[in-house]
Amino acid sequence: MMALIDSPFSSVKLRNRPQRFLTLLGVSVEQFDAIFEKLYQAELQHQKRYHSLWRRERVERLVARNEKTLREYLCITLLYIRQYNIQEVLATSFDISQAQISKIISRTSKLLEKILPTPEKAVESLTERIKQIDSAIRRQYNATAIIDASEQRIERHQDQEQQRRDYSGKKSATPENSR
Repeated sequence: MMALIDSPFSSVKLRNRPQRFLTLLGVSVEQFDAIFEKLYQAELQHQKRYHSLWRRERVERLVARNEKTLREYLCITLLYIRQYNIQEVLATSFDISQAQISKIISRTSKLLEKILPTPEKAVESLTERIKQIDSAIRRQYNATAIIDASEQRIERHQDQEQQRRDYSGKKSATPENSR
């Protein structure tokens, strides 16, 4: 069985090709590293709770020893979320079982939910901020807040003619394209 980092889809190998990294994982190398730092801290806290009878230093060594594996778990989870492949494809790509992939995705996703902003958290935060605004001002403007999803860059053909054929006109502000 190969190590997770030996896969062509490992974060170690993808890191050498930043554009491919972004395309496959949906985040840049820098964003991945920032997410990983938060994930590492969340894993450390989880392990401290799980091994509450251990000395703090022992737990820290355990988490540090598994840092590379945790990094690949994040990569696998982001690949799954971004590409939405069946787990068997990821299992084959990393030379592990589908059951292991399922456990990796499940466990890592739970940690990611704790550290990453979600639409629910954004709405709660916005609601709290709106409540802090003076009620007289809120009544005066009677505004409605709308939250829109962020856009993801779309891969386009290098061929200009193919780009024209594929273009939907959706972003254009001209009336003839809005029909």
